[in-house]
Amino acid sequence: MVTVYGTCHVSMLGAIIATIGMLLSVYHTWTIGILAGCGIGILFICQVCAVSYWFEQRIALATGIFECGSGFGMAGFSLVVDSLIKPFGWRGAQIILA
Repeated sequence: MVTVYGTCHVSMLGAIIATIGMLLSVYHTWTIGILAGCGIGILFICQVCAVSYWFEQRIALATGIFECGSGFGMAGFSLVVDSLIKPFGWRGAQIILA
């Protein structure tokens, strides 16, 4: 899909799918695993394709820095989620995150 439509369009599709999955997870918890997981997976693949497209000579270094940044972002994201769950509950936090 990335080679046909480009990273921008496929990323928008992944973001829409992930948002719909996260919003629906307030009512059906399995949607976060299926819809949001597929949408976030599409976004991740688009990011890897964009990094490999722009950094042709030092692709291993660029991919390593990208992966490390993803890990740091996930570590910080857990703190944000925890601070949202306390005042809003898990359903309110899920809507805010979507």
